[in-house]
Amino acid sequence: MRSWLFNMQLAKRVKEQTWNNLINGDLVNLTGTNSFFVCQEVDDELKLRLKEQDIMPAGLLWGSYEQTKFEDVYQSIRHKLNDYKKWLDELENRGLVMMTRSLVCLTTDLIYKIEEQDLILSFSLPKGSYATMFIRELVHTDIPHKHKS
Repeated sequence: MRSWLFNMQLAKRVKEQTWNNLINGDLVNLTGTNSFFVCQEVDDELKLRLKEQDIMPAGLLWGSYEQTKFEDVYQSIRHKLNDYKKWLDELENRGLVMMTRSLVCLTTDLIYKIEEQDLILSFSLPKGSYATMFIRELVHTDIPHKHKS
């Protein structure tokens, strides 16, 4: 459920085409760390840091939280996810710790080779990312759906 709630936040940003941009009030992850901050106002320095992949917009992995760390965004995001209040309450009550996760998945160590008609990929992904989803985003197929008569 926790991942599903995160994916809902991400899906909304994908629909709005803002998943890889900073918006005032965004959570922002420092790439490669668990550190984050709230972007009060997007400025040229933050745009440059985003372009250099030093920072990324982030969403919440729901749970209980330290007031000083998440208070600025907690109420806002909780209001947006209010239809799932029971789940939010349950995740908080279960003792899961509120965390951030980048909305942008950066792969590293990407190597590919083609052997005959096979594409062979090797890559690394951050914790919580799925290779199947990464490959889905790389590969576009036009396989028609077969309907039963």
